[in-house]
Amino acid sequence: MSRGALAVVLALALGPAAAAQPAAAPPAATVDWARGLVIVKAVGTADRRAPSPASARPVALREAEDRATAGLLAAAQALPGASGVPDDVTAGATVELETEFLPDGSVRIRRGLPIEAVRQAIDGPRPVAPEWGGAVAGGSAPTAIVVDARNLPVTPRVGIALTDGTTTARLPALWLPAAPKDGDARLGARPVRVKATGYDDAAGALTIDRAPEAGALLIVVIREKK
Repeated sequence: MSRGALAVVLALALGPAAAAQPAAAPPAATVDWARGLVIVKAVGTADRRAPSPASARPVALREAEDRATAGLLAAAQALPGASGVPDDVTAGATVELETEFLPDGSVRIRRGLPIEAVRQAIDGPRPVAPEWGGAVAGGSAPTAIVVDARNLPVTPRVGIALTDGTTTARLPALWLPAAPKDGDARLGARPVRVKATGYDDAAGALTIDRAPEAGALLIVVIREKK
């Protein structure tokens, strides 16, 4: 019997469900703009033929990791402002948030992908100008730029830029519904607070009244969704 004929016989014997097994859809992800993370939950099922639950866990963990990677990739490619996200965006960037080994050998996991990793995968690493490096040593460069954009129709996106009309910088960004208070650990030692004066949605650029320094953390305060 030829290989093709054998495949037909097996398909008929196992029934329609076995004849056509569609690829499982990647798990749905959530986007936490305030933490700068894409988060996904995934499950790896235990092989009931394994001698013990312990021996089934490595394969189940690999299955869960593969499903999580697929979910993170799909979510990253669907982020607003994210065009040209490479298929290897999760390589070396995935964050382990939770791993639970169940008694039957199956595994539940939660993994995250930093949104800044997605931006860097598209645009490349953030450039750090030599003069900014010297400013850090001298303790004068801002560690965070808090931009109040609640007066504008701004929504979270990948690769947001700051500009004063002359200088433009794309910074790692968090998106918050309220301005962080003084002493917030995310602000660092030298935060700067400014108000957005304009927004170009097509360019993904917020306008402020000072030149943005490369390397600072950008915190964009936006209208809270109701």
